[in-house]
Amino acid sequence: MIAGMIEGFVEIVRDGRVALVRGEWAEAIGDALFSGQGCETVGGMGRGCIQRFPLGDGNGIARRYLRGGVIRHFIKDSFWLENRPLAELSVHVHAFNSGLPVPMPLGAVWECRRGWYRGAFATREVAAVNLLEHLTPPSPPACGGGAPISPILPIPPISVLKNCGNIIRQMHDMNILHADLQVRNILVAREQIYLLDFDRARVLERVTERQRAHNLLRLRRSFEKNGLPMEQFEAIREGYGMPLPRVLDCLYRGKGAVSSFLGRRGS
Repeated sequence: MIAGMIEGFVEIVRDGRVALVRGEWAEAIGDALFSGQGCETVGGMGRGCIQRFPLGDGNGIARRYLRGGVIRHFIKDSFWLENRPLAELSVHVHAFNSGLPVPMPLGAVWECRRGWYRGAFATREVAAVNLLEHLTPPSPPACGGGAPISPILPIPPISVLKNCGNIIRQMHDMNILHADLQVRNILVAREQIYLLDFDRARVLERVTERQRAHNLLRLRRSFEKNGLPMEQFEAIREGYGMPLPRVLDCLYRGKGAVSSFLGRRGS
């Protein structure tokens, strides 16, 4: 039905489920996606469950789609008329083939029952940490059971942050609009930056100035929510090379203030 839809990927059908996987490791990727063979759970990322599986001289990472918000209590992992795995695979492959630094896409699996889609998506594992981990100092060690010692920590290199801005600009110039640009969806491997999680991302005819600003402001809000210094976000914005529109800036600041207030009241 969809074989040959993405160059270099092959279609596998098992028990009513369909997968598109990279032909080079088709059997190993298919086994991991269909049955979890060789997989170990390594944690969660956003609304997904993350599993690692051996692949060649490295590892693959599979993320199963899960619901967020209140609806997750009623519908855990199904999406009405949305083939999220195939859509993400299409955008991720486009980004990878266009030269954007993203983990190598390995494949996606899905099943559809009465219009409800469930599935998973896989990439090669990258030896890196997310931007939040990169920018957050480790907990200081305690000395002799007494008060912790505050170590003198190096300031994160500005070049890394500006490079983040450059890569985000590159993504937008390729007309790819990210749906959840935040600190956990940016990986840092020394000086190399990778972008993650193209679920609900879109390839457009043109990413407008307003859409670019929305992505950057969403990232800035992520810095605020995680208590990261705004100077670090400003280095990213400088690397991107675009000022933030004043009206949108004010709207996002107001939205953030309301969100923080409601969060404090609910705690």
